[in-house]
Amino acid sequence: MDIAALITWLITALGGFYMLGTWLSRGGAKAGNSRLPGPVIFGHFALAAVGLVVWIIYVITDKDALAWTAFGLLVPVALLGFAMLAR
Repeated sequence: MDIAALITWLITALGGFYMLGTWLSRGGAKAGNSRLPGPVIFGHFALAAVGLVVWIIYVITDKDALAWTAFGLLVPVALLGFAMLAR
């Protein structure tokens, strides 16, 4: 299950990188047509990246505290993701 979660997280990270690249290539926040403020975009990216790194370390070390930390990071990442989707 740990590896399945890691693979799922990596797939969603690739999708996020694609969407971030698309947003930046279209001018990002500077273009003026984005309804998403830059701090929301980059905060979501940063939290997701940190959560992924924590999960990878958990898979390597098998420390339960790291799994719960990664899950705790996943909650705001998901909430920010849904907020961006809604906007």
